[in-house]
Order: sequence, then structure tokens, then C-alpha cells
Amino acid sequence: MRTVFLDYDTVSNGDLDASQITRIVGDVCFYPQTADSQIAERIVDAEVVLSNKVKLPRARLEAARALKLIALAATGTDNVDLAAAQALGIAVCNVRAYCTSSVVQHAWSMILSLTQHLPEYARLADRTRHDYDLVFNYLKPLDRMPMVQLDTAAVIGIRDKAFAQKKRRFANYVLQVLGVILGWGRLHKLAPVSNPAHGIPKIPRPRDLPRANRPWNDAETDAVLEAAQGGLRVAISLAVYAGMRGGDIVRVTVAVAPRDRAQARDVGAARGLGDRERRDLLSGEYRGDHASFQFFGPEDRDRR
Repeated sequence: MRTVFLDYDTVSNGDLDASQITRIVGDVCFYPQTADSQIAERIVDAEVVLSNKVKLPRARLEAARALKLIALAATGTDNVDLAAAQALGIAVCNVRAYCTSSVVQHAWSMILSLTQHLPEYARLADRTRHDYDLVFNYLKPLDRMPMVQLDTAAVIGIRDKAFAQKKRRFANYVLQVLGVILGWGRLHKLAPVSNPAHGIPKIPRPRDLPRANRPWNDAETDAVLEAAQGGLRVAISLAVYAGMRGGDIVRVTVAVAPRDRAQARDVGAARGLGDRERRDLLSGEYRGDHASFQFFGPEDRDRR
């Protein structure tokens, strides 16, 4: 039984075992690909044609006088003229129920991705995702609790428990995340019509608590810059005076570094820095072929 596979490379990367095919039909001529101009020659005396994507219209089928079976390595049959095949007595079979479980799994994965806002979550900064994960892990015991049971009193209780266990900042973050979760639940009719987390105040910061993130005063800035060495002084100076954050600082390259004092003063003026800041930050010199600066500390301020 002469058998040809017209486009074997569309289904195999060299990783398929074709012994089952040859066991059933005998010798098979495996063609990697078949152009339209080659079809007639290759199927002219074939009894069985195996194919994935090659188009077999009426004219091709009529020329294949010995053809008895077309076996498609796909679910679709639109590449074969089925009416012509039936009229000519050629059987056509395809792969039925192919990847049914995988398609269902993929469809539900996409549905859950959209309803759970996974793309938005993936776009969050690493630090933000980390903070969300901490809250999700903390709320894990509530996984099986229906959202409709989370009323205002329950949310306040969760907030206060988090405060007692993990302090004020974490408790307020739990309240924020609960608001997001319950807002999603309300849209999908899984939670109360009104978001019970809305209107609940955050736990206030005690008035007598020292400010953790206040700006340094001049004396503190002087002390830090005087003690800092090399690249650390550069990073601190850029943060204090140029308003640059960590990610911006590490991306500073030689190309954007001020090469001399004159250029440094120009950069300082462009940033709108005052005289004191320019003296501290931007009266430095580019040194060698390293992306670093020699910054002058408080002792150099009066050298003008």
C-alpha cells in the first residue's frame, strides 16, 4: 500500500516515532514539505495520503486514481474538498477530540487571568508584589470564608488583629488590600453591594512618634557626606540633592556624568539646585575612566 506523508515536518521536529505508521501501512515516503506544484506528482499513484496542512482540491483528487484514504494529522478538514472526495469514493479522516482537555484548561486559564487581574498584578513593581504577597499569606486562613460574611465589623476586627500582631503599617496595608478584594467581589456579585472596607479609617500614626523619613538637616547631611567614601558619597549626594532614587542612581553612566566643574555647575543649574547644593554635589570632578566622581565634602564648601 503506497503511502506518502506530504508535510511531515509540520508535525515533527525529529522527536516523533513513526514506527506505528509504517507497521500499519508498510513503507511510507515522508516528505518534509510539499509545494503546490509538487502535489500531483507525489500522490499520482498513492493509495494513502497523510497530511497536515497541504490543500487537496478536486482537481488533485481526480488525478490520483489509486487514492483510497486521506488521513489528516489535524482536527480541521477545510484543506480537503470533502464533496469531491465523497464523490470519488475517497475516505477522509481527521484527529477528533484533539487537545480537548488542553483547550479547556487554556480557556479557563485565560478567564481566570482576566477576572483575577493577573496581567495588572504582573505589572506591579517587585516590591509591591512582595507586599501584596505578605498580606495574601496573612489572610490565607480566610480563603474559604464567603465574601458576603465580611461586613464592616469583620474588616475592622481583621485590621485590629493585624495591628496587634504586626503593627500599624502592616494593619493599614491589610485594610487597603481587603478593600481591593472586596471591590472585585462586589463587581462579580460575590460580596455585599457596598464595600465594607470603605470608610474604615486607617490606624493613625501616634503624634509623639518621631518622623522616620524626615529630611536630614544640614548638620546630619554634613556628617553623612563626610563619613561616606567613594561611590557611596556619590549615591548619597545624588539622592539628597538631585532627588534621584536608587534605580535612577545605579543607571547613571559615564555618558551623562559631568566631566568637569563647569559642566557640573551647568547640570546643577538645570536641576534647579541652590548654591549650597551645587557646592556639595556638583563641584566634583570626573575621575579616570570609571563612572564615579570625586565629591567634595563640607570642608570644601568655601573653596570657590
